[in-house]
Amino acid sequence: MIEAKHSQWAHTAFQFWLENILMKDFSAIYLLTSVPEIPTNKPLILAPNHSTWYDGFIPYWINQKFLQRNFYIVMLEEQLKRYWFFNKLGAIGIQPESPADIKASMHYLNSLLQPKNLIVYFPQGKIIPDISEKFELTQGLRLLSGHSDTEILPMRIKIEPLNQRKPALFISFHLPIRHKDYRENPELLIHTFRHLQMNESKLLSQGKFGTCIYGKPHVGF
Repeated sequence: MIEAKHSQWAHTAFQFWLENILMKDFSAIYLLTSVPEIPTNKPLILAPNHSTWYDGFIPYWINQKFLQRNFYIVMLEEQLKRYWFFNKLGAIGIQPESPADIKASMHYLNSLLQPKNLIVYFPQGKIIPDISEKFELTQGLRLLSGHSDTEILPMRIKIEPLNQRKPALFISFHLPIRHKDYRENPELLIHTFRHLQMNESKLLSQGKFGTCIYGKPHVGF
């Protein structure tokens, strides 16, 4: 396991780089739903779907814009060793094939479940094409014990070309799920992801793009 090692200079440089990447790659960014208000006295786990290269960057950007907590994100240790810079942004490296490492990782993550922090955990565990209707989740989130008030905030990310050369990015949220309830019934998160996907499809098919938070709003398809 690799623990996070935040560096202010790394955050400053990354924020500048990320803003430029988003401006360069997307015609607009939309919130299909509002960002739920999470009580500041509750630990928070952000649980996004995982279907694109951008998925690790968007939660960071959302946290900077709306949640404003200390950022931590879980990724594979082999990937973090390759992209070491992310460790200075709050990335934690784990080895899911090692029982000893999983135990150490869960202990470390539990220690980070504090109200001032945000832990980003991809419950699917790997990139799965957005068109897939399967929502098979890993056991990672269930292994956390953490604080009894810990909330899981489901988030969905979708990239859609629409009618311009550069695609638009759509982000939607579901109301938080108590981590305690998820541990007792993992199907809760699966149903939530399905609901987000269905709601997203319905809104986009109707040309309802939500709130534009970056770029110039589209007019229809």
